[in-house]
Amino acid sequence: MHEPDHETVLQRQQIFGYTHEDLRILLAPMARTGQEPVGSMGTDTSLAVLSSRPRLLYDYFKQLFAQVTNPPLDAIREELVTSMESTVARAEPV
Repeated sequence: MHEPDHETVLQRQQIFGYTHEDLRILLAPMARTGQEPVGSMGTDTSLAVLSSRPRLLYDYFKQLFAQVTNPPLDAIREELVTSMESTVARAEPV
């Protein structure tokens, strides 16, 4: 296994876009507890093109999708709380 180069850690973190917030809120708790952090699925960051701070190249090509559940809901296994039922009927005149 490749031995990490501790002298270039800061440089590599900057290259891959890690912030102090990422290190403090996400990575440090993961290192302490060995569990993934719990957080929101959405993002409230400004678009890269409108940001005054330097951004990574791929941030300029990010698409915004509707929020989805992860893992996706499975109507068969979760039939008590979900329904795949739909009604098809003739429209009545108003």
